[in-house]
Amino acid sequence: MSYTTTTTNTGYSRWHSVQRSGKQVFVTRKSGLLPQPEVGYARLAMVSASICGADVRVAKGDKDAHRTSGAAVVMGHEGCGVVASLPEGSPTALLPGQFCVVLPHIHVPADRASGCTRTTQQIEVACTSRHHTDHAGWDFDGVFTDSGVFPLDNLVPVPAEQLARAEEQAPELGRALFTITEPLLCCLSAYELMGREVHQFVGRDLRVGRALVVGCGPIGIIHGIIMAERGYDVSFFDVAPQRARLAQYCLGGGGRIFDPGAEIDGEFDLVMVTANVLPAIRLAEAHVRDEGVIYLFAGLNAADRHAMHPDGVFSYETLHRLAQGVVTRTGDKRVLYVGHSGYYAQLAPKAVALVSANAARLDRVVTGVIREWESPVITSRVPGLDDWRTPDGSPAVIAALTGQADLRQHGKLVILAQGLLSY
Repeated sequence: MSYTTTTTNTGYSRWHSVQRSGKQVFVTRKSGLLPQPEVGYARLAMVSASICGADVRVAKGDKDAHRTSGAAVVMGHEGCGVVASLPEGSPTALLPGQFCVVLPHIHVPADRASGCTRTTQQIEVACTSRHHTDHAGWDFDGVFTDSGVFPLDNLVPVPAEQLARAEEQAPELGRALFTITEPLLCCLSAYELMGREVHQFVGRDLRVGRALVVGCGPIGIIHGIIMAERGYDVSFFDVAPQRARLAQYCLGGGGRIFDPGAEIDGEFDLVMVTANVLPAIRLAEAHVRDEGVIYLFAGLNAADRHAMHPDGVFSYETLHRLAQGVVTRTGDKRVLYVGHSGYYAQLAPKAVALVSANAARLDRVVTGVIREWESPVITSRVPGLDDWRTPDGSPAVIAALTGQADLRQHGKLVILAQGLLSY
């Protein structure tokens, strides 16, 4: 599949992108004729993008990106924008001016995908870990840009009524919140996979009961929102207490803060591990109930990547990417372990609807805003937390990606693109 574009006379424009080449991350400025999409693609004027922990790990060298050449690639895989250009004869119902979410995975041809013949719209969670997909921001240009060209198969339209609902609930950010669709889709996919594995290995439906979220970054908070909607009694734990309190705040005061020393073992039906360190998994094993579920949503960091189950039954990192369950004994308990990295593409419209329905909560998840790619400021949206500024006036997005900014009190960071100015 080609990712090249052609250019035509569309007027003089300026736009920015955040690119990575090897270990270097930088903001580029471009001007001239905007790239025009080939058939099968659309150019989007980006509205917003958000920073994922995976982007940070790639930028810092703690996670391998697929691309190994020195060629620069536009980073970012969580974004939304407005269709600005479609070539004549495009096989799509999309129209210029339509608001869309960009999904990051492209299913590669069968000869590269070990014979798998799914399409991009049929991607399953297992496709990612088995290298059946290419990934935006790593293998081809992503969403950290004012103006981007993306495959039509990766664009999910947002209905007008859902846009209006988000803007009503969250007047400041409004449609920019739909940049959170992709991480919400990944979280939503966990329950689809978990339900299947519980039914297959345990012979029952997924039990709704007490749930513990270990790790209260944005993904942990999103899981808390989904769990609360599904009827779970949710508790949060993070080694940084302010992050657990942030999770509570995002649920409108719902959920509990979990104190490992104050409760007995085996209390939780489901423990969702979103922290990427081994102690988080050990905490889950100590506090899951007999016949409970531990979900490994986060891949381990470099230091812990080769950690094994106490009995040497499996590698935690392998299980995180397996998209299949493993039932084993952990101490005196029988536990189902499940994990995945990726999403079920067919759930994307449901994820869009969830963003709209939970815009007020997700508005709280976004604790900082970068108001353009070259802005040196992260504007805080947390009561009592000051804005953060780069010491030398360099772009704050680069500081956030490379670990120079202190983000321990933050949830999600959203960048407001300037694409509509050149649309």
